[in-house]
Amino acid sequence: MIQQELQRDDQTLQTIGQIDAQIQSIYNNLEALSVQTNPDVNKQNALLQQIQQLQALKSSLYTSVSASYASNQANVAESRNSLVDEIAVTGIVGKELQNATKNLSALEQARYNKVRMAEINNYYSAKYDTQSKVMKTIVYFCVPILILGILTKKEFIPQNSEEYWQIYALDSIASQTFESIVSRAREKIYKPEEFHYPDGIKHEKGRALRSLSLLEKESHLFIGSYNKLHVTIGLCCLVLDNVFPDEAWKENKPNLVKIYEDFKNKDSFIETIKKD
Repeated sequence: MIQQELQRDDQTLQTIGQIDAQIQSIYNNLEALSVQTNPDVNKQNALLQQIQQLQALKSSLYTSVSASYASNQANVAESRNSLVDEIAVTGIVGKELQNATKNLSALEQARYNKVRMAEINNYYSAKYDTQSKVMKTIVYFCVPILILGILTKKEFIPQNSEEYWQIYALDSIASQTFESIVSRAREKIYKPEEFHYPDGIKHEKGRALRSLSLLEKESHLFIGSYNKLHVTIGLCCLVLDNVFPDEAWKENKPNLVKIYEDFKNKDSFIETIKKD
C-alpha cells in the first residue's frame, strides 16, 4: 500500500516538474513580448492566464502530495525535502510573475500616454489649420474689396457702367490667372522637385496661357487707358518673366507685353524695387 502511494507521489512530482517546465517556457515568451516596442497586450494577458492556470494545477498537486507525505512522513523524508525545494521555486516564479504583471501595466500606461499626446497634437494641428483657413478667407475677401474701393475713389476704375463691368470681368480673369501663376511659382521655388505634381503644373500652365490669350484678344477694351487691370496684368507678366523665363508667354501678345513694359518703367514700381 505504501509502495503504491510512493509510486503515485513520484508520478505527481514528475507532473509538477512538467508543469514547471511549461511555466518557465511561457514565462520566457512573456519576457520576450515585454521588451518589444509595441507588445501585443492581448497575447501577454493570455500567457499570464495560462501561467495562473498551471500554478493552480500545480498547487492542487502539491496539496495532494503534502497529504500523502503527512501520512508517510517517516518513510519519505527525502521526498519532503524535494517538495520544500519545489515550493521555494514556485515562490520565485510567483514573484517573477508579479514583476511581469507590473512591467506589463507600466508598458500599457506608457503606450496610453503616447497615444494621448498624439491625439492632443492632432487636435491642436487641426485647430491651427482651421484658424489659418478662416483668416485666409477673410483676407481673400477683404483685400480685393479694399483695393477696389481705393481704386474707384481715385478714378482708377472706369466710371462708364458698360466699360466698368467689361473691365471688371477681365480683371477677375486676370486675378485668377495671377493666383494660378503665383501658385505654380511658389511650388517651383519652395518645394523640392521630387514633390512636384507634373499634371497639376501642366494644367496651371495651360490655364494661364489661355487666360493671357483671352486678355490679349480683348485688349482693345483697355489698352488705351490705365486702370486696375493693367496692374494685375503687369504682376502676372512680372512673375512669368522672372520665375519662368523659358516659357514663351510673350508670343503673339504685343499689347500685354506693352502693358508689362510700361508697368516696369513706372516710377512707383521702380521706387518699390529700390526700397526692397
